[in-house]
Amino acid sequence: MKIKKKININNPFTKSLQIKRESFKIPIIKKEERKEEKIQIIPFLENEKDQPELTKINDEYQLIESEQLGGGAFGVVYKCISLNDSKKEFAAKVESNDSIKPQLNHEYKILKYLEGEEGIPKTYLLKNIGFSTIMIFELLGPNLEDILKETKSKKFSYKTCGMILKQMNKRLNYIHDCGIIHRDLKPENFIVSTNARESIIYLIDFGLSKKFMNPKTKEHIPFKTNRPIMGTAKYTSLNTHKGYEQSRRDDLESLAYIIIYFFYGELPWSKIKVKTKEEVFQKVYEIKSNYKDLDEYKNLPNELSDLINYCTNLEYEEKPNYFFIKTLAERMIGRSNNEELFDWQNIEFMIKPIFMIIESKKKKREEKKKLEFEKAQKEREEKERIEKEKERIEKEKEEKKIKLMEEAASPKPKHSKTFKNTFSSFKSPIKKQNKNYYGSPDIIKQVKRHYIHNGK
Repeated sequence: MKIKKKININNPFTKSLQIKRESFKIPIIKKEERKEEKIQIIPFLENEKDQPELTKINDEYQLIESEQLGGGAFGVVYKCISLNDSKKEFAAKVESNDSIKPQLNHEYKILKYLEGEEGIPKTYLLKNIGFSTIMIFELLGPNLEDILKETKSKKFSYKTCGMILKQMNKRLNYIHDCGIIHRDLKPENFIVSTNARESIIYLIDFGLSKKFMNPKTKEHIPFKTNRPIMGTAKYTSLNTHKGYEQSRRDDLESLAYIIIYFFYGELPWSKIKVKTKEEVFQKVYEIKSNYKDLDEYKNLPNELSDLINYCTNLEYEEKPNYFFIKTLAERMIGRSNNEELFDWQNIEFMIKPIFMIIESKKKKREEKKKLEFEKAQKEREEKERIEKEKERIEKEKEEKKIKLMEEAASPKPKHSKTFKNTFSSFKSPIKKQNKNYYGSPDIIKQVKRHYIHNGK
């Protein structure tokens, strides 16, 4: 066992060594000491109370913190305006630098790589500010999940399902040709334009995207097992549930589930209620694997049953036949003689017009925040009340303890012992003389008076 030698601190030699060591220390800058971007308010509103909170980004853009467009595990999306032209509006995706799996840097690179094709949002800037990373990109309208909820039937017509399939098949064909797989297809990632007249559907959220092929050698990534499950349980492919490496076939199978969801308004595994994420994936997998035995599958239109059968039977490295999927989509559209308009472009199908969906979503978000704040405030007040009650009980206990200690420390009267002994000696002879006599009250009073008067 090694014995540590005690160092004499008062020794001048050890003091000089300590000074030298301290002089060579590298200063560590804590996160709290980092310089954050200053908040700058632009005075373009007459009433200062109505002025939204704005954050300056790179002397080019101004983030409007009160205008939240969306949010999730990846971060939050806000509305953003140009400093040069306040009429130009953008979207700003904000991700915390403390996140366990940061995705924004990767997503920005993917979007820049895919940029230029119809239905892929344009990106303008990626900037690290304070404790966050911000990406500025093209401002878009509501997603198809929010639009579906605002339809009168809570589902899309067969023609609209065909139109969505046609466009999203085209998007996947393009990104697959670029050697990219999406890996997180869901209705929330299908976005329409801010202009309701435009019929373009955008594909967003490439945070989980991955290169499946070397662009130079055209070599496919190898097949692997025991891979982590990526994406949303409702729409992931059966092979993803099994833990297989994802490829093009998995994107197309997810797209098939989404189109069936739009057609029915729900999926057979939509209403599963379990506690953990692992249980959700397990239950969904069990139903998906027996999907062909369900009534929903048996009653599917021919085009949709052909679509799901084709996508689920693709091989790992097989290149999908996008032209076949396109013909299925055109057959779905051809069943209707109406104009090629989406359901949300026809007011008869909608509860609210498309431009009101974002506003209503904003109000719901504000109401939710208000309820959460009120709940947190009540919990805080209840916690404070419990702490005060505990403090009061502790105080009472302390006071009782002190009182008992004071009583124990206080001196007893001098005459008490003498009086007791005298009274017992006085009482005993009487008892001996007459056993039935226990002492008269008058005699006792006289004895007390006598001894107290004499100070005994």
